[in-house]
Amino acid sequence: GGVWTNAQRGINGTVSAAHTAGTMVILGRNNLTINGADTQYIGLTIKNSNPLRDQAEPNAQADKWLRGEGIWHNGARTDLINCIIHDCQDGIFSTPTATGSLTYGCLIFNNGYKAGGDYNGHGAYGQNESGTKTYRRNLVWNNFNQGFKMDSQTADAVGFRVDQNVSFNAGSVANAGHMCFFVGANTGVSNDNQFTDNF
Repeated sequence: GGVWTNAQRGINGTVSAAHTAGTMVILGRNNLTINGADTQYIGLTIKNSNPLRDQAEPNAQADKWLRGEGIWHNGARTDLINCIIHDCQDGIFSTPTATGSLTYGCLIFNNGYKAGGDYNGHGAYGQNESGTKTYRRNLVWNNFNQGFKMDSQTADAVGFRVDQNVSFNAGSVANAGHMCFFVGANTGVSNDNQFTDNF
């Protein structure tokens, strides 16, 4: 049982806004951002309740209706344990600074959105350039694009430990049959990655 010492509502320190009772309030950007190191986050449930999933604009990354990552994971040596993450942009987006981290026993499902006719959003999207990053015994399903994407678009993808996870129905919303697991690098080096006993 940890204690919250500082909670912010609003992106990048913006001031909270007052709303009349009954007003629909749309959260844009990430639902939870983890910047600190050496911490465990256990048993959180994170959901984006905005019903809008289909946008005309092809670049939804800058759209005010952006669903936001369930967890934007920056913190080194931080563990996400037994969390439930659903109906966000990506379930978890883990940046290269979250090296030495563990994602364990999480349920990640129904994440994604449609923008300009393309289906976007992965269950767990990790990037790693040094050290290790571990995904173990997670259940990931029904995300709009890939289940697990352990990849870097412009850098190296190294040190992933993907072990005993289950992923199914990736891209089922789009009827596209996307990959349930992808471990590699787009333009960089893919090295020292372990992929064992996944289904």
